Amino acid sequence: MQHLFRDCELSKLLWWASLLAIKIDVNPDIPWTKWIYDWILMLDYSQATYHRGVEIFATIVWSIWTFRNQVIHKAL
Repeated sequence: MQHLFRDCELSKLLWWASLLAIKIDVNPDIPWTKWIYDWILMLDYSQATYHRGVEIFATIVWSIWTFRNQVIHKAL
């Protein structure tokens, strides 16, 4: 999961190119689950952009997972 969603070069490009502009190389030693947790805590819940940021984050995770499944199932 960590490689797929965060450490893969394609995933890194997706995160950086997104509206969130998340640069993965900053601290690659953080486990995937802690990385998600820390990222969500970083958002300011009181701001209108909070829900938009969570939506974008979830959309990117879903997109990476969907693409992975398409690649795997086409290979079979």
